[in-house]
Amino acid sequence: MPSAKFLIRISADRLYAKNLQNGQVFDEAAMVAFADSTKKTAIAISDASARADAVYVWPFREHPRLLLSDFTAAEALLKYAVRRLTPSLSLFAPDFIVEVTRPLEGGIGAIELRALEELCQAAGARRMLYLAPGAMNGLTPEEAEQKLRGM
Repeated sequence: MPSAKFLIRISADRLYAKNLQNGQVFDEAAMVAFADSTKKTAIAISDASARADAVYVWPFREHPRLLLSDFTAAEALLKYAVRRLTPSLSLFAPDFIVEVTRPLEGGIGAIELRALEELCQAAGARRMLYLAPGAMNGLTPEEAEQKLRGM
């Protein structure tokens, strides 16, 4: 059985993930609430109704030139999304196809690409394929998904 493929779209305020094998979708605010400033315990993902004393982090929007402003928060968020989309009996690590829709001053650099790869690996990816912004422009959603399944 081949491994699943996940389409991951990262924007400043949202994380979209789709399991291309079973069609399940995660599309929520890209926010993580931690119990305190040590960021050891995530108490809420994509939920603004956490405690008033929580530390809220938007890991993809808090820096104007960098994709990831907080690796720990981004990791917690991506792991949460993948767990929600992965069948409990899955034995194979999925492939992640990642598209960054947030405009970055100067584009994505080698260091950010490496951080993105490590983020995906921490969330359980076998490998990551990065799509440049606009790579799927001009395609219908069905055409884009068919193209991604073949990657």
